[in-house]
Amino acid sequence: MERVAVRLDVSGTIMQDGTMHYDIEADWMLLLTCNFRCPYCFIDPKLLGAKVQRVGTPEQWVEGFRRTGKTWLLHITGGEPAVHPDFVELARRLSQEHYLSLNSNLTHRNIDAFADVVDPARVHFINASLHYDERRARGDLGDFIARVQRLQDKGFRVMVSQVADPAVLPRLEDIMAELARQGLTG
Repeated sequence: MERVAVRLDVSGTIMQDGTMHYDIEADWMLLLTCNFRCPYCFIDPKLLGAKVQRVGTPEQWVEGFRRTGKTWLLHITGGEPAVHPDFVELARRLSQEHYLSLNSNLTHRNIDAFADVVDPARVHFINASLHYDERRARGDLGDFIARVQRLQDKGFRVMVSQVADPAVLPRLEDIMAELARQGLTG
């Protein structure tokens, strides 16, 4: 897949290909729950480990956004949004009428299902949040890289971003070099 920088104009139109037209853009913190316990996280660890509370069904969310009469660009974030039990269905249904972007650590299997059912043309970008030390400690950096590559192969625009933890910043160039050896630069 060719990687192209995408620029957003003030009216909410993606300039590069002219296909993403929306009326309103919003950050949506879907939940606080996360499967990581990074020492630098600003979310209280009790909230990170809390059971996911459903505050609406996918149908209710879709209808709520539909009633506004607007087309939305929803930046879905969390915690880790992919751990939400309705994440895939919610993304699938919302992306039929609206546009999405996603912040995720790409650890949950729901990311694979997301890639299979959501049209990449309806996703502005995926911010693949790399928590390098956490990934190394878990021994799953390879899983992260494979998911990034799978998403890219499916046509999603993926931006890998290393969380700017003071402990990792002195090693940032080495981390970037390792990712480049794995094909994650463009």
